[in-house]
Amino acid sequence: MERAGGRLGIFKQVAEIAVQAGYCFSIADADGVLVRREGKIAQQSEYDSNGISLGSCWDERIAGTNGVSMTIAQQRAFTVRGQEHYFSKLRPFACTGVPLRDAENQMIGVLNLATVDRGNAADYAFAKQLLGTAAERIQRILFERQFCEAMLVSVSLPATGELLRNSELVAVDHSGQIVGSTLSVHEMIGLGAPMDLVGRPFEDVFGADALALDRTPEHAPVVRTGDGQIVRLSRHLTDRKQSPGRGWSQAKEMTRARSERHPSLSVQDLAAGCPAIAEQVKRARTYLDHAIPFVVQGASGTGKTALLSALHASAEVAKDEILTIDCAGLGDGDNDKAYIHAIFEQARIVNLLGRTDRDHLTLVLDNVDELPKFAQAVLRNLLQDGEGTSDAVLGTNGTGVAVIATTRKPLSHVVQAGAFRDDLYYLLANAIIVLPPVRERGGFDMLVQTLAARLASRPVDITPDAMKALASYPWPGNVRELKSVLRQALLEGNGRRISLMDLRSTPLFEPMARRPVISGSVDSRNDADAYREEDRIIDALISARWNVSLAARKLGIGRATINRKMKQFGISRPS
Repeated sequence: MERAGGRLGIFKQVAEIAVQAGYCFSIADADGVLVRREGKIAQQSEYDSNGISLGSCWDERIAGTNGVSMTIAQQRAFTVRGQEHYFSKLRPFACTGVPLRDAENQMIGVLNLATVDRGNAADYAFAKQLLGTAAERIQRILFERQFCEAMLVSVSLPATGELLRNSELVAVDHSGQIVGSTLSVHEMIGLGAPMDLVGRPFEDVFGADALALDRTPEHAPVVRTGDGQIVRLSRHLTDRKQSPGRGWSQAKEMTRARSERHPSLSVQDLAAGCPAIAEQVKRARTYLDHAIPFVVQGASGTGKTALLSALHASAEVAKDEILTIDCAGLGDGDNDKAYIHAIFEQARIVNLLGRTDRDHLTLVLDNVDELPKFAQAVLRNLLQDGEGTSDAVLGTNGTGVAVIATTRKPLSHVVQAGAFRDDLYYLLANAIIVLPPVRERGGFDMLVQTLAARLASRPVDITPDAMKALASYPWPGNVRELKSVLRQALLEGNGRRISLMDLRSTPLFEPMARRPVISGSVDSRNDADAYREEDRIIDALISARWNVSLAARKLGIGRATINRKMKQFGISRPS
């Protein structure tokens, strides 16, 4: 227990989960001697009579085939099912063991769950995932403690489609040499054992400069290692300060640097000029912080994905801590069923153990209104199990997996149509964040100015005629289409100003026959027809940075004609 960090709270967590689920939880040392046992009080005498007691030795030669001895022998997670036990007294039970390792990957013990064997494969999978997650967290704690003076780099595989996909850690000293790694890094890059990494230059192994990761901690490069494996690297932060003598940046400085670089839309951008949306976004952030399920509802292009990205960015949630499932792509086949059961079971494990200080796991259910019936039942069980946990974390930083759903239609209508379970609806829709269509939201002018400035990385001057044309367009594609139009207009012009001339090649000037018909829309051709020739020439010249030939091409006229028009209207290049 001392080598595992003393009285780590995670042992108590696993023990409580095991007792509630009817398991007997035990911890054995590297020799197979039980040093801790937790189970229901009423079953203590039964455990003792079967030899499951403190100080008992679960060696193959003494206790027969069992999960502890097989885990020690195989050095990996192992389940011994009822009839596989050597002793008849143990045959009613299934026994699952998972190795417990220290910072140097030496096995220091075994975590073990034993329960009545029901022949259910889901029981074995749950035991392995629960114990495996606990063992990984313990090793990370021990690793951070031992290598607190080194720089820690997180190494992970690009999106694996799993929720429990913890990254591995590599410790690098001030000279760029690897001094340690957690268990599976060597497997990612095709080495035989963890010790094969120690003493090698980080850059030789991963093809990246560790110091560069320190200088730009918000950047997580994807690199190809020497054996061709693709991995993602990022600077790993702990709650403890790094040694100032090593020259590594402090956590606060890295957090500030990360917050200063958000290439995508921010929460403030999306709510610009509309207090109602700002209030909705504030509610969504609160629910995300507390891992309470909520639904984001809005038509296509209203910014559902952008909102979630902005929320996660403001909460400093990494992309590899978010798993998105497109419910519209799921069917009733065996593969989809197995996938959903595995994902939701992993979410259950995280809910039971809670998040660590650096975990912000999020499960996004896109188009949840199309979630198959079988998956609705599994999701209902997951959310129902987590209800008590959610109630307990109000006022804290949250626990478990944050479940967020998106839908293009009101979910209550889907319930009324009988296509969505009403009990699941009430568990999932703790809050419904509604994003209105662009044509119905307030503060349109401010939204346009904000989006244009974000796209141009500077304030943009938008002429009154251009703003009037933008405001009169129905925006069937909502925020997504508005961003596209503004980007196109900035590329047409000088990147600092948008005039009606810069909008001529956008959908605003398409023939009405080619436009989607939306009730209450206004024809922006009236603005085009009223666009004075003098204004068109001035806007074209400004857009072309007073390059007369380029302005003429934009207007579709000859250079001689634009020169004549400039004289006619008294237009001259500003000095």
